[in-house]
Amino acid sequence: MILDPQDGAGVVCYQGTPPDPALTAPTLNYGQKHSLGTITCDSEPAGMTCTDNNTGHFFRIARESYQLG
Repeated sequence: MILDPQDGAGVVCYQGTPPDPALTAPTLNYGQKHSLGTITCDSEPAGMTCTDNNTGHFFRIARESYQLG
């Protein structure tokens, strides 16, 4: 999943290591948040939500589904 300031949230598939490992977030336990630049990710038992605080674009991912906004 990616958040792009102009195109919003999207799904990108790649094999192997992430394109830029410096941009990967640490593993979060439930109830933890992590921010990198304008992106904040929030881990909850129902799933993970990452939001661009400037644009409001987000993705929410859970075991059963995902949502892009």
